[in-house]
Amino acid sequence: MVIMSTMPTTPKNNNGTEQTETAASQTSNANGAALDTPLSQGDLLPEALKSALSGGLNDPERLRRYAERLLYHAFDQRDTDAAKIIAQRMDADPELDAAIADILNTQLQVQPDTVYLFVRARLSSGLDARWLNRLRAAALFSLRVAINDGDPETILNWLKLIAREPANYGMTDILHQGILAAQPRAQRSGVLGQALLALSVKRDPAALEILLNDTALLTALPDPLRYALTDADGSKSDDAALTLLETSGPELFLLALAQAAKHGKGTLFTPEAVDQLWSLYSSGSCVHLNEAYRPIAIINDCIEDGADWLPTETLRALLTLMLTSGEVTEKSNELLRELIHNLRDYAEVTDLLESALQSALESGERTPNDALDLVGGLLAAGNITEHQAVDVYVGLLAALDWDAESLPLMEQLARTVLQEPDVEISRDVQWRLLRAASELKVELLAKVASKRLLAELDAVEDEAELCEHLMRLFNKLQWNSHLR
Repeated sequence: MVIMSTMPTTPKNNNGTEQTETAASQTSNANGAALDTPLSQGDLLPEALKSALSGGLNDPERLRRYAERLLYHAFDQRDTDAAKIIAQRMDADPELDAAIADILNTQLQVQPDTVYLFVRARLSSGLDARWLNRLRAAALFSLRVAINDGDPETILNWLKLIAREPANYGMTDILHQGILAAQPRAQRSGVLGQALLALSVKRDPAALEILLNDTALLTALPDPLRYALTDADGSKSDDAALTLLETSGPELFLLALAQAAKHGKGTLFTPEAVDQLWSLYSSGSCVHLNEAYRPIAIINDCIEDGADWLPTETLRALLTLMLTSGEVTEKSNELLRELIHNLRDYAEVTDLLESALQSALESGERTPNDALDLVGGLLAAGNITEHQAVDVYVGLLAALDWDAESLPLMEQLARTVLQEPDVEISRDVQWRLLRAASELKVELLAKVASKRLLAELDAVEDEAELCEHLMRLFNKLQWNSHLR
């Protein structure tokens, strides 16, 4: 592979002849001649060479010799200043560019990393298609050497270096080729395999899918990633995902959860793991990942069909997070409505909603009016029934101890019971409503509670018990002459 390309021709004067040396260039040539003796003796004078090449030196032979000597110095010492000076002269002189390109091509076979650093120094001064091609060639040769002869750390360092290059360098295809070229090595090195997966999640979704279908690579992975991607069967909960987050960062944590969600395996989705997932979503981090592995994508997977494979406690945790995680946003409300909609046939949906709302009220993140709006919206959308809404109201009132601040909930409970005669509430709840009506002087509560109680007392056959209940009812209605 060669990395030389065509250069512009030497500029001409108006009469068509080549420009003559200026006084400065003549002086530079004279000074350059003074360097010939130590140069021929092998002495390395990098600063003097830099000075000569930075000046007006244009004697072709001397320029080539000085540039070559400084080039080897740049290779040996990783001298980026020297590299920039040489590259600048190459850009201005096609003959010098061709001569140095031959050396670069030869160096690719021996130490391609030095060529990469040399070219990279030039590109820091500005983009150029010719130099970008040289960078890609150096990257390919360097990766080949690392993959064939290097250790896993060397391979990974090169892949990371290439992955971090600016997007306009066009290194995406080189990175993809490098990851796949390293795949056979990763089948024998679990550490390398884990690193390739982490890099692919961030940079190369196409390579990631190939790696995830490589059984040998997955089997060689270290735990807990191997377990998370191959053995998690949803039979019990564990902390594998959290361990990944703590030891390897969010990328592999999200990869493990995304794969578990894809295959309907709930074992990794502990309440603690979901809490961390929601934190990553709320913070807006990990947006650099491929869309399928971002926190919101995994949350949406849980919302869509999590009722089929997520543990009940995890669903409860997810609902609670949507209701209590800091500032309430329309997005969190939307996610909550979607989750309840998909849980509408779930046997424990009422208990889940009630406990989540209770946590939200206790934490102060939601008010009773917020709870009313939420439950009312779910009821209007057909996501819960009137019976379920009443159960939620009663549960929240019990958690709030039927205090005065919960009056909006009591009033909504009374209205629902009044409008839906078939909805049942216990006798204890009826008496609770009546007591609150008496204390707060709310006629709606008294009307609904007394009507329900009188209907139930018709069935009481014991006269003593009946009299006791009637006297209690009468006493609670003393404040309202109409109802009394």
